[in-house]
Amino acid sequence: MDAPTTAQFYEILDALRDRMAIVLVTHDIGVIPEHVTRVACLNRRLYTHGTNEVTADMLEAAYHCPVDLIAHGVPHRVFSEHSGEE
Repeated sequence: MDAPTTAQFYEILDALRDRMAIVLVTHDIGVIPEHVTRVACLNRRLYTHGTNEVTADMLEAAYHCPVDLIAHGVPHRVFSEHSGEE
């Protein structure tokens, strides 16, 4: 979605979440904390978190590999290879 449509989509979700439960599935974890009350990560099993905060620790627990959270506009980092296996 383009930026204006994305903004409108999240405005609708924000208005609806006061009246009903919403399940949002996304790979864009950068916007999640602003628009949800709880986070769950899925990787062969469901890892639930009672908060809307997304941390490197919770992602590492779910995906079994080192994670650095990088904001847009910050240079990307290159990581050594890892197996990603449990």
